[in-house]
Amino acid sequence: MCTCSCECCKKCHPVIVNTHEIIKNIIEVFETGKISKNYGTTTILEDGAGISYGKSQATDKSNTLDAIVFRYIDKKGMYAASLEKYLDELHSNLTTTVKPSNPPARVRNLMMILEQAGNIDPKMAEAQDEIFDELYWQPAQKHIQSMKLVLPLSHAIVYDTCIHSGPDGVNKIRRLFSEVPPASGGDEEAWAQAYVRARRAWLANYSNILVRKTVYRMDYFLEMIRDDNWRLDKPLTILGVKII
Repeated sequence: MCTCSCECCKKCHPVIVNTHEIIKNIIEVFETGKISKNYGTTTILEDGAGISYGKSQATDKSNTLDAIVFRYIDKKGMYAASLEKYLDELHSNLTTTVKPSNPPARVRNLMMILEQAGNIDPKMAEAQDEIFDELYWQPAQKHIQSMKLVLPLSHAIVYDTCIHSGPDGVNKIRRLFSEVPPASGGDEEAWAQAYVRARRAWLANYSNILVRKTVYRMDYFLEMIRDDNWRLDKPLTILGVKII
C-alpha cells in the first residue's frame, strides 16, 4: 500500500474519510437548500411531484414516499394505523394532481400525519434513512463499483443523478458522451468532467422548466472540478450553506 503523501498518490489512492456524510450533505443542500435533521418537513411541490417529505424530500411521484410509509407501517410506528388509510392515495399519486396552494382536506390531513410522525417518532427517521439508502445510495455504489470510480467527487456526481433522476438516469447520461470510465481504461477525472457537462446539457434542454433550472447542481460540480476538489477535502459552500 502506498504511504507517501504526494499529490499524485492522493489522487491514485484517495483516503475516503467521512465522505459518505459530506456527499449526502451536498445533495441535501441541492434538494432542500439546507442541511437539516428535520424528518417531518412536508410540502407540495410546484413541479407536479406531489408531496415532498422528510429530511431528504421524498416525493409522491417518485414512489419514494410510498416506500417510506410502507416501511414505517412495517415498523409499527405510532402513526402506522393512521397512515394505512392513505395507501390508496399514495399508490395512485393523488397528491401530484392537486393545487399546491389549495390541497383538499384529505391531503392536508395526510401531510399533518406525516409531519407529526417525522417530528415525534424515531421510527419514521429510521424508515426514511433506510429507504434512501436502499433506493439511491446502494444503487449509486453499484454504478461506482462497476466503473471503478475512486474519487469522492465522482461518487457525489453519481449519487446526485440517482437522487435527482433515479438510478437508471446514470446510464442515460453515460450514453451522451464518449469518455470511458477507469473500468474501461479511461481517466476518471476526464470521465467525471464529461459526465457533468453532458448532464448539464441534458438538464438545460429538459421539457420541464423547473427541471431546467436545476443546472446549478452541475455548475457547482464544475466549480469543484475547477477547484481540484476531487477528494472533497477543501472548503466548500453551496447555495450559501457551508458543507466543509
